[in-house]
Order: sequence, then C-alpha cells, then structure tokens
Amino acid sequence: MMCAFALVMLLATGTTVSAQSGGLRLDPIPEAPRDGEELAPADWLGGAPAAQDETGAGRAFVDVVTTRTTGFVGEVLALEVRFGLDVQFLAGESIPLFRRKLDVPVAVAAEWLEDFESIELTQAFAEPSHTESVTCARNGRVARARRLPDRVVNGRTFRVYALDVRRIAHEPGALRLAAPRVVYARGAAFTDDFVNGRVATERVDAYVAGRDVEFAIEALPEAGRPPEFSGAVGRFEMDARCDVQDEPGGTRARLELVLHGDGDLSRALAPDAAQFPGFRVDGVLDDHGHARRRILLDLVRTRPSTPRVPAVAFHFFDPTPPGRYAVARSERVDLPIADSPSAG
Repeated sequence: MMCAFALVMLLATGTTVSAQSGGLRLDPIPEAPRDGEELAPADWLGGAPAAQDETGAGRAFVDVVTTRTTGFVGEVLALEVRFGLDVQFLAGESIPLFRRKLDVPVAVAAEWLEDFESIELTQAFAEPSHTESVTCARNGRVARARRLPDRVVNGRTFRVYALDVRRIAHEPGALRLAAPRVVYARGAAFTDDFVNGRVATERVDAYVAGRDVEFAIEALPEAGRPPEFSGAVGRFEMDARCDVQDEPGGTRARLELVLHGDGDLSRALAPDAAQFPGFRVDGVLDDHGHARRRILLDLVRTRPSTPRVPAVAFHFFDPTPPGRYAVARSERVDLPIADSPSAG
C-alpha cells in the first residue's frame, strides 16, 4: 500500500492520482490550454445540428457591441462580442464543452470570427494581457476573453466577458455580420462519483444566439485627398532617428522611421527615393507591421551641396467622424557642409 507521505510527494510533483481496479493510476496533470490550440475541427461553428436553441432561457446571453456602425474602406473596426453566463447555471448545470478544460466552458461561434485577416488584426490591435484574461473558445480554438464586471438582470447575476475582434472592409457598402452564438454544454442529470464527485450522466448541447450587426462602409472621399496619400486609414504618429557618418564614398545617413497608431499600416506606401532628392537609397528594411511599422533606409548623399536629410511626410486618412486627411512628419536632419573630394 502506498504510504501517505509517498502519495503527498506524487501530488506535489505534478501528478494526478485516480482509482482503478488493482491499485492507483498515475496521470500527468494536463497542461493549460494554449492560445489558438485546436479543440474541434476547423469548420466547427457551434456544435452538432442537434444542439438546442435556448435563447431566452436565461442561462446565457451574447451581444456585439461597437461604438458606431459606420466606417470607411480600410478602417480597422473595433467590435466586442460580449457574453454572460448565469452564476447559478455555472455552478449547478454547466459542464465542459470540450475535453480541454477552459476557464469559461463555452465557445463564441460565428463564421466571420474565422476570417484570417480578422484574426491577424485582432492579435495586432486587441490582444488582452494574460493578467486580465480568461480562456474560452472562439469557434473550435482556444481564445482569450476579458473579464468584465458582473451584471444583474431581473435579479439574476451573470458573469460577463468580452471577446475583442477587429475587422476591416476593403469595399464600400454594407458589411453584415451574422449573429454570434454562445455554445455550451449542460448536465440534465447528475450522479455522485466517489473519485470525481458530481458527474453528469445526461449531456445537453445548447446555444444562445445574439443579433446580426451591420456596418455602413463609405469610400474614402476624393475631396482633399493629397497626391502623396499613403493609403493608410487610422490615427498615426511617426518617430524618427537618423545616424550620420562620413565615409570615403560620401555622407551616409541611416534613417529609422517608426509609424504607430490604431489603423492598419501593413499595406501603406512607404517613403521611397523620390522623397530624398540628392540621395541614393542603398537599401530598405521594412517589417510591414500592422499597428507598428518600422522602416530603415540607408541613404548616401550624391550631391555635396545637399544640406540635409529632408523631413518625411506620411499622409493618411483619419476616420474620426466626419473624417479628414492628415499628415505626420519627421524632423529634418542637417548634414556636414560638404562631402569628401571622393564623393560621387
């Protein structure tokens, strides 16, 4: 027989002990689910066809929350899929939806949540810190949601969470997003098990549905559009740093530009040689980041009379209603008065 001390040591070393015929079985404690880990097939969008529609039953709710339902082509639209679960339901009826244990045993399900670009933008602009987040499922994958304050509805207390989502529209017109669902499993009957405690003997898969949401997407205005417009839509700032060195081949300036803001920068036009008269562009490094984009330009002065690295202008469209074109500029950088005689 295993002594009590040995049993305590097994538990302390990360091993679960469960009873079986003929003695004890030692199983590793399962690791916490990883962000993005697959819990169900990729096309899983809300459970089996037999899942019951329990919208209005009071066990859960789901809504799409957004500050406005208008936007512009190319604008990153912020959405919050907000869902709640009745605390008595969580304590008494809720059972795991998947084999993997999640902090909140539900899946937020909608086909548009699987859009690759939407997932990428969400990670860039809305990734919650682990200190304020809980694990749930986004369709069939592990995702993180933010915990919000509890809500009392008709005398019932709900645990409330928010799944942040970012979308972008590339064409004007109506952007329709089908109603999301919160999918869960509940026990319809339970029994008391000596090892595992209270165990469901009958399982019911169910969901509650929210409402469709529609955005009216406008084309970017032609009036006031500068010829140098980069194509970026959002609110941006630019930081710049320039290192200047005199070399035998001429004065070299290594210009670092960092663009950052709340719009997608990855497809915007970057500064090119046309913005640097009197210089040769020997190389460009560009990480094409979404929320923060870093561009390094290796410039060599070709005319000794060129007195400075010019200020760089980044033209963008600010979608804050009513919307306007704006520009962020770097500072110009003065150079030594003349190059060495060998400069070309």
